[in-house]
Amino acid sequence: MLNLLLLAVMEVAIGKEMPLSGTLYSFHMDNGDIRDGDVIGTKDDCIRIQLSKASGDAVVSVLLKKKSMRKVIPLQWEIWESAIKSGNQDVLKRGWNAMNSLLCIPGARVGWIGNALAHSLSKRNHSPSTQFPDSHLQMAQDLYALIEEKSHCPEERAVARAGCLRIRILQGKCHEVVEEVEAWARESPHLPVEVWDILGESLLLEAERLVQEHPRWEQDRFVKPKMTALLNEALNASFMAFVRYPVRENPAARGLLRSAHIYSLWGNSKLSEQCISDVTTFYPQFQKQNKPD
Repeated sequence: MLNLLLLAVMEVAIGKEMPLSGTLYSFHMDNGDIRDGDVIGTKDDCIRIQLSKASGDAVVSVLLKKKSMRKVIPLQWEIWESAIKSGNQDVLKRGWNAMNSLLCIPGARVGWIGNALAHSLSKRNHSPSTQFPDSHLQMAQDLYALIEEKSHCPEERAVARAGCLRIRILQGKCHEVVEEVEAWARESPHLPVEVWDILGESLLLEAERLVQEHPRWEQDRFVKPKMTALLNEALNASFMAFVRYPVRENPAARGLLRSAHIYSLWGNSKLSEQCISDVTTFYPQFQKQNKPD
């Protein structure tokens, strides 16, 4: 009886929720029905939506079964595109909390919001030695794992898998990340840009660790070959994001900045300055925002 009462209370509470801006979807059902409405809650295996209404009409909400949804189409995606690009954590959290129940539905695109939120929670700001609260890293890792498991979209799952690798970099497991990326490359020749970005970062961090252990590596005939190979691999991976995916501003610009740092480790200030100049030329907005995440 108590459980039934609680369900009734939940039903009333859900029905009174106000829709969040950006949650308007077109729901295409298996029986051919199309319902346009804002996601305002979930109940068991159903989504509650507030139907779009004409001016003056009464507010109506209905429950739709997830298993009966053929596909859904976001009708206000530009709101989330802006939040994803800016990394606005508060907006992304609200969007994810409101719509993550659509993750497994074709077309929902909710995984992109979750991936952006996880990235924001684990973003490195300026210093490679940035410390992250364990809770933030764990939340990011859990988000990526859920999206990789549940998302209907292969691209969302690939980005989430790459995000899990980035978390492992932050945990100091760079060598493991390099091995996993190499295994991934054997599975699929067409890796998402995020993977090249992560591979470049992992290899560079390995090279920086080697420099700390052997500051005179250039004079060490045993260390120099390993260091040279690491820097070459890091440079190739970093340039890959820019060469193959120049329209993906953030990873491409990060790749160029990483390449500048690699050249500086090599003592080649001219090429380092050229890479920085390319970022200013090709990605002025990235430079202006100064967000090397």
